[in-house]
Amino acid sequence: MFLKTIKVQNFRSISSLKVEDLGQINIFTGKNNCGKNSLLEAVFQLVAWQVGGMQLIYSLRSLSKNNTDFSGFFYNMKEESSVVINGIFDQNSYQRTVEIDFTSTISSFNEESTQHLQSGLSESQKGENLSKPIVSKAKIKDGAIIYDDIIQAPSVSLRCNFPIFKVFEHGNLVRSLSEIIKNKQDSKVVELLKQIDNRIKDIKVVENSIWLDLESFPKLIPIEISGDGLRRILSIILSIYGVGKGGIVMIDEVENGLHFSTMPKFWRGLLNTAQDIGVQLFITTHNEELLQSLSVTAQEKAYRTMQPNIKYYNLKRYENDEIVAYKYDFEKFDFLISNGNEIR
Repeated sequence: MFLKTIKVQNFRSISSLKVEDLGQINIFTGKNNCGKNSLLEAVFQLVAWQVGGMQLIYSLRSLSKNNTDFSGFFYNMKEESSVVINGIFDQNSYQRTVEIDFTSTISSFNEESTQHLQSGLSESQKGENLSKPIVSKAKIKDGAIIYDDIIQAPSVSLRCNFPIFKVFEHGNLVRSLSEIIKNKQDSKVVELLKQIDNRIKDIKVVENSIWLDLESFPKLIPIEISGDGLRRILSIILSIYGVGKGGIVMIDEVENGLHFSTMPKFWRGLLNTAQDIGVQLFITTHNEELLQSLSVTAQEKAYRTMQPNIKYYNLKRYENDEIVAYKYDFEKFDFLISNGNEIR
């Protein structure tokens, strides 16, 4: 199930933003502080929806897992304004809306302050409500956060991954690869990695470490020796396999760690994996070479059928803080980037 439209209000750096006609591969560019990263986090929160999803974002960003200051999730840190994230999906007109509220109470007995964080999920399909809103609540007191139990699950289950946050976290890579090996999908991972380095014959987990079998090497070598670029690509591939068919994967600043010479191979691997598994990708970048590489790679015979599924969006923030997403289908994107137009 792919997201087709998302509308975000009062979340992070976004006062209001609507992005429509999303495809399977969605590329977002724009100047710094135009809302790209906030948009990806909004997609994550739309899927995760619970209060704990926001603390997970802190954790994924390598901030303190015990952070109890959630004011940064509200536009301009104005906690009195509700966050509202609405998504429309491509099956049965399924919609979900997540509304996040933050309040504070002071005990008249000891004047201690208790903060309350609430995230409500509403679902509808074909214009009809699927159930009553589901609420996730938490109390924040004395620097501790206590979550209420949730006894009802959403009617429609969605899955997502945000691998770019901890792309090099060794434990995550080992766990993901081990699961893929158990499911006998490792040959597909190797096939994709070979497009980055054709010397790779196999990839293995040995004693809680990842090792590569390279052609003409007498022994396995640890993946750390291969460099950041390959580990980054491996993390993205494993995240796509891990989320499964119909899942959503967000990749922030995808160009980090990529040499320009590996960009065509990277796009081939990404397009092949997305097509093979059937996932939706949300990608941000500042890199012109990466965009040019996508333009060229998607013209190759193997990927021409993917062109209608590639959507490009340039986010622009105006003086009144309004953010507008300007959409280009692949044909227009290819024409502009091929003729040297600045569309980032």
